[in-house]
Amino acid sequence: MTTVADPLGIYRCTRCNKSYTKREAERLKKTRSGKYKCNKCRGFAEEVKAYPDKGLTLIFTDPQGGVEKYYYSMLEHLWERGFVPEKTKDVYTASEASSLWAEMERRKQFQAEQAMKYLASIGSMMKSLFQMIRELRLIDERLGHYKGRNKGRSEDDIALKGIWIDKVEGGAQKPSSVYGMATQLGFTTLPDLFFNTFPKKRSDIGRIVKSLAKLGVNAKVREVLQRKLSEFMLWVTNTEKELEAGRKFKLMYLRQHFHVIRMYLEWVRPYIKNVSGLNILAAGGKADRNTRTELIRAAETAVMDLELMGVKKEGYFNKCIRVVFHFSTQPSLEFRKEYQRGPVHLGRTMMDFEGYAMTDSDLKAYRDSKIDDDIEVLKAVFSSIQALEDELLIYLKQANDEYAQEKLSKKELKTEKQPGFIARMLTRTSKKKIPTTYERTELIKKIHTGLYNHRTDFGFPSGILWNLFDKYKKYHGSIRW
Repeated sequence: MTTVADPLGIYRCTRCNKSYTKREAERLKKTRSGKYKCNKCRGFAEEVKAYPDKGLTLIFTDPQGGVEKYYYSMLEHLWERGFVPEKTKDVYTASEASSLWAEMERRKQFQAEQAMKYLASIGSMMKSLFQMIRELRLIDERLGHYKGRNKGRSEDDIALKGIWIDKVEGGAQKPSSVYGMATQLGFTTLPDLFFNTFPKKRSDIGRIVKSLAKLGVNAKVREVLQRKLSEFMLWVTNTEKELEAGRKFKLMYLRQHFHVIRMYLEWVRPYIKNVSGLNILAAGGKADRNTRTELIRAAETAVMDLELMGVKKEGYFNKCIRVVFHFSTQPSLEFRKEYQRGPVHLGRTMMDFEGYAMTDSDLKAYRDSKIDDDIEVLKAVFSSIQALEDELLIYLKQANDEYAQEKLSKKELKTEKQPGFIARMLTRTSKKKIPTTYERTELIKKIHTGLYNHRTDFGFPSGILWNLFDKYKKYHGSIRW
């Protein structure tokens, strides 16, 4: 019988147990025999197979029954047997002439409009965020000169004097500036004296300027120099306080701005997911919607594909039961008690039961391969923040932001120095031992035997998978043997 379940598409190295998705496995080097070569230990990556190979299939045809009862009863059966179920696939498609198509398109349009509004707001706020970081960077550069001057570095004092002449006095174009007066007779040495004189406090200006009389500097030049140094020192004191206050304000405003963006991203996330979920142009399985035999364009028809993966820990491996639903329905829009108009699905249900022995890395690779496209959209939005993540987190931490402190603490833990060879040797015994290839093969056989065992009394198979299949048929009143 033809099954409706797609292949799992997960590959596992027989030597080091590293897992690969189908896309990752196709990038590996292939041997002449067609096997994929692991890029970690040079072993061979083989596909994780279901057990039994052909699986078990159930078909329910009930023109008067909905599909929900089959799905929710399966959830209860998995929970009763100690499996933790998770939904790994949920797609559907409908014929263009159906009322369900029109209803879903209307809802999708509303969700898309809301998502675009939030994304437009996020885009404009991101531009402002980058501008804030740039302004904070410029303030830090200026404050670096102030801190250096306070520590007695003459190069920072000279830099600040150059900024003061350009920004405050107007440079050489203004006759009363330091450079402007240097063009007048008798004041040629004024710029040299101004830049080479380094008073740390305003009270030191008079003493330092008086000492220049011993070097032959005339009284008029000393008078102008003292006035210029006094104006400069007053500017340094006031602007340093102004920059410190402005920096604190910008830090708090940056923190507020960043969390508003995060809030908008949380708001837009469900809209993007909903639009992806309402996209009834999805293929919904192996075949494209235009070639699916269940769909008739001029009739009220729809097809849904669901997938549940029940997981139960079994030592190094996990017992996994995969149940794939394929619903071919005739939807009808009805008004329910909750005064909401929605589709009721009636029709044919096909179910495939499969058993797997999977490691944690296998499950992770399988979940990664099932990530929806809306996650990629969110990554594109977050990528603009990640471009300046390091610098942004530093400024947020200075604003006493808990989110940034938590992020930076995690990064510090990741970048901690790894223990040396002797330390690794001492702690090696406390680490969990990875079973050998032979031990793994025996564990997989043991799990498969527990899922589906042919060696039973009266010639009937047993095991968890067969028991689930048999009891599920009994629960829904189907013929058993």
